[in-house]
Amino acid sequence: MDERQGTDTRRQQEVNERLDQVGQILVDAVRLTDEEVDDVTSRVLGRRAWANLAAERARRAASSTWLDLILVGRRTVPALLTIAMVLAAWWWIGSTRLTRSVANVQDAQWERLALGGATMVSDDDVLTFVMRWPALEQTGQEGQR
Repeated sequence: MDERQGTDTRRQQEVNERLDQVGQILVDAVRLTDEEVDDVTSRVLGRRAWANLAAERARRAASSTWLDLILVGRRTVPALLTIAMVLAAWWWIGSTRLTRSVANVQDAQWERLALGGATMVSDDDVLTFVMRWPALEQTGQEGQR
């Protein structure tokens, strides 16, 4: 029982000390001039304003990632589609041109001759083909004749 009463009196003393501190702060606050009160309140309000601004920025930053992606997508998708269309047109225009090298023309003539078609091949063409044929087959460069 004595311990309990001792603990209660200690608690009561702590409460009394805190109340005395609060009372002293209130007495000191009453003594402040209007200028000092304005200075203190402006600092407190300034800190609150900055804290509110920081909280609002954090909230907007958290919610703006999807919005930013949508806004960026609105600009990039048309640009990428334009580039894709230009590249497709360039490829299509480039693939319709007949760009056959002399070797390809000679190969086509040899194919027609081998399949029974009538093509005029000069003696020089036949000699060139016969002389280069084994060397091309050994090096694996038949397609580059």
